[in-house]
Amino acid sequence: MTGTGRSATVVGAGIVGVATAIALQRAGFAVTLVDRQAPGQATSFGNAGILSGTTAMPLATPGILAQVPKMLLDPLGPLTIRWSYLPQIAPWLVRFVRNAQPARVEELSKAIVALSRPTVSAWMDLAKHADATDLIERKGWVGVYEGENAAKKAQADIDVRTRRDIKAEMLSAEEVRQLVPGLARTVTHGVFHPDAGHTVSPIQLTERLAAHFQRAGGTFVQATVEDIGFTDGRPSHLVTDKGPQPFETVVIAAGAWSKKLVQRLGHTVPLDTERGYHVMISDPGVDLRLPVSSSEGKFFATPMAGGIRIAGTVELAGLDAAPNWKRADALLEKGKRLLPGMRTDKVEKWMGFRPTLPDSLPVIGGSPKHGNVFFAFGHHHLGLTQSAMTGRLIAQVMTGRKPEIDLTPYRVDRF
Repeated sequence: MTGTGRSATVVGAGIVGVATAIALQRAGFAVTLVDRQAPGQATSFGNAGILSGTTAMPLATPGILAQVPKMLLDPLGPLTIRWSYLPQIAPWLVRFVRNAQPARVEELSKAIVALSRPTVSAWMDLAKHADATDLIERKGWVGVYEGENAAKKAQADIDVRTRRDIKAEMLSAEEVRQLVPGLARTVTHGVFHPDAGHTVSPIQLTERLAAHFQRAGGTFVQATVEDIGFTDGRPSHLVTDKGPQPFETVVIAAGAWSKKLVQRLGHTVPLDTERGYHVMISDPGVDLRLPVSSSEGKFFATPMAGGIRIAGTVELAGLDAAPNWKRADALLEKGKRLLPGMRTDKVEKWMGFRPTLPDSLPVIGGSPKHGNVFFAFGHHHLGLTQSAMTGRLIAQVMTGRKPEIDLTPYRVDRF
């Protein structure tokens, strides 16, 4: 079976949805993309911009249970839970902690690497197709480490990646500063990850791809999807605030807003949201040549077209709670400690919702209940990294080809 002559509707115009729409378009489908906002305006707007083929570990690792009390007591920590949200998030947390068993972490790590390893090649293929290579830089990224256990932490990170045949190089303090001048003197070690890139503007990248999609004949419908309609027991149309939107096949790629639609289609998934924050610093006055990740602060500092973006941390508080802008302020302070010469008089703050499942894997593939329904959601903070590969995999499944990686770990009914 080929896509030629078939049509598909993709729900969600974030980077995963847009990448999937283009992959289906390239496979011969007539594609409609539907979202309540313009492409890239939700979570995809505010990510750290990293395209990393070196990602190897799930969020839950051995010892995470002992850290839960701290998560509840420190509202500005790298990973925190709001007390008011604890009753709702508790079942998710139980699953999360269960996934932190060593054998399970090893299994999940393999699945994360399988999906993330082709990131740069998949992204360069997509960017070239959409005339967007100018928005991607392939300089790698460097993780930096501080404190008396810095060397041990750095070596542990290298060991994890070495087991997965991922390149990672230990750097001395002097070597780190050659790559990143202006780092704080507290940085004693670094790990360089050459098999990675970053975008200089996540929003421009998504918009460029969406524009190419429409120039190539794709249709974008700005509408709020409220429900899935059925005809004779078969999913047949989106119920939107602009009226019914019929479809032949549908891909749910609505990020943190996917859960309701997936439930309507007969699947129960423990989808929740990591609330991520960033600060965008214009005219920072420092020469940040490539992205830097802080092991201690759990954030990325990324050079972008508009300045430097400090992004990261995880807040579990759901979709409805107001932002805690003190978390953004804390990110800014951490960034200033890492780059003490950085000017911070021009700062913009942002908060967004990363769709997260307790095993740190997305849902990718078809519905076992409906032959015309497919899923591409739940990428947590790896949406940009894994989006090009996700789109490619969905296109392979929907055209009857064998996916280039085993999709069993990402199936919707694994929970």
